[in-house]
Amino acid sequence: MMLESLATAYTRSPKVKTDANFLLKQVPEVSKKETFFNKFAEVFRSKGTPMELYEEPAALDLLEKIPSFTDSAPSNEAIKFLDNFERSKSVIIAQDKVDKQFLGHVEKMIMTWAAVEGDDKKSLSESLAKNVEIEGLMKKIN
Repeated sequence: MMLESLATAYTRSPKVKTDANFLLKQVPEVSKKETFFNKFAEVFRSKGTPMELYEEPAALDLLEKIPSFTDSAPSNEAIKFLDNFERSKSVIIAQDKVDKQFLGHVEKMIMTWAAVEGDDKKSLSESLAKNVEIEGLMKKIN
């Protein structure tokens, strides 16, 4: 918080003459913009210390408070699904290396699916399903 307040209260002059003198000048009242990241951080900041007391691996009570990752209404159901996935992923507190890898893999699959238009979406869905099925069979064989 201290660095955040320092960063918003000072700006760096464009011409720095020496390495030791950063020529910082205090900016008069810096307006707090309502950005996604400010809204997102505020959800966790307002929860505060009790977050350390969570016994569950996810802060499900915060899910509804997490702002949407989209600027406006999602353009289609796939984007809406991706937005809900990202919001859900952001409230997971306990993640190990395998969890992060798995969620990253699922995220890439959803992003690919969401980016594809029209009839190609159906063939991509079938291809992804077949790929998952083949990977499952390969693991059983090995």
